[in-house]
Amino acid sequence: MSTTTAVLATTTPVPVKNASVPAESPTAATHKTQRWERTLAATTEAPLERFEAKLVRWRRLGKNLVFLDVVRTGRDDEWQLACAAATFPPAAERADVVVVEAREEPACSRRGLRALRCDALAVLTERPSAEKPAKNPDTREKKDVLCKVWARGDACTTKNCPYRHAFRDAFEETWGRRLRLRRDHDLKQDAADPFAAYDKYANKNAWRFVPGDDNRKRRHAARHVEFGAWILHRFGRSLLEAGPVLDVAGGRGQLAWELQCVHGLRAVSLDPRSAKVPRKSRRKLLRKRLAALTPDSSPRDQLMARNPRRVEALLDPAFEASEQGRALLESCSAIVALHADEATEAAVDAALKYGKPFAVVPCCVFADLFPNRPAAVRTTAEFCDYLAAKAGATLEYLRFEGKNKVVVRGDAPPRRDVAITEPRDPSHVVSGVKTDLMFERMRREHKSAAAAA
Repeated sequence: MSTTTAVLATTTPVPVKNASVPAESPTAATHKTQRWERTLAATTEAPLERFEAKLVRWRRLGKNLVFLDVVRTGRDDEWQLACAAATFPPAAERADVVVVEAREEPACSRRGLRALRCDALAVLTERPSAEKPAKNPDTREKKDVLCKVWARGDACTTKNCPYRHAFRDAFEETWGRRLRLRRDHDLKQDAADPFAAYDKYANKNAWRFVPGDDNRKRRHAARHVEFGAWILHRFGRSLLEAGPVLDVAGGRGQLAWELQCVHGLRAVSLDPRSAKVPRKSRRKLLRKRLAALTPDSSPRDQLMARNPRRVEALLDPAFEASEQGRALLESCSAIVALHADEATEAAVDAALKYGKPFAVVPCCVFADLFPNRPAAVRTTAEFCDYLAAKAGATLEYLRFEGKNKVVVRGDAPPRRDVAITEPRDPSHVVSGVKTDLMFERMRREHKSAAAAA
């Protein structure tokens, strides 16, 4: 154990004034203070505490802020400290026991921990080097390292490649054979897939959808473009304009954007996570379309000038029982889902129950979360066959890399006896909601522990 006695002084960054910018009032300058400076702003209400604690973990937020999780000596509960980056030097990264001077924050952390603002920090002891071994640098010459591109059977396009293009032993040959098998599996996963593999050496702008141009797959990033155009071509505009197209587990709303803002079909994205702000280019496009609207503009032009509607909810029996959920399921013209994870089978069940056309592209199976399925349903191909047999649907393929098999069925009579499937563990939902639920549970446990103390 090494001992460090230097106590680090607190430094507050001073903003540099730009002579070309007119002087601002103190009120305006206060509102423009950086967020991390507001977080570390001095408060005279909380008294300064000095204590010794064990450093459990630390993490940086940008260049100016560091969060530390500590356990105070003589206590068992964790506290969270926020300090300026200048107060936490690189030497403190190896700290084991520290002495800090901190003031309590008015609110607890997101995890329900007691939050303090650290004004000064000193390292008493450091962790033994065995607890966190240093990374061993690779001292090999590049000519002694096997080229991964060449090993998996691709043509190495690096001019004067410094890596080795020859196998030295049987182990390297086996490793290269496994790389080639993995590459072939990624490029062509299904023998019935009519589309050829994506050519990464072709023109990067050639992946956009052009009906009937060729049978070459597009990049995985083009899956929303391809699926949106395929939905319109497969179901027809007259059917889809009868109501909104429900995009289950829409994520960031990419598919809903393609349907509404590109093809002029009203779309609703159903996802429990909060919607993110559209990127700048899309906001600019919508502003231009809104400015170009006139009283004589068609309903389609007015629709394409608005961002798709978003409903923050899970597709489960609780949503179906709500007034908003039932109205949406009754009025939608079709139900679609692209790589919807746990909500894939629920989308099929909703379409069966309400007699809606549907098209879903399964991705992950999550067999352990759905014990009611047959035990043989473990892979994506088996999951697609299971959904097709359950709904009387057909299987088709989309033209993009990755999971591109779509389970599709047209209009059919409703089956009111079908129940919407949900995971065995109701708390196993998308990561954003699962994290919020975890924080809420930890916050309740923290409050009950504080009350008991």
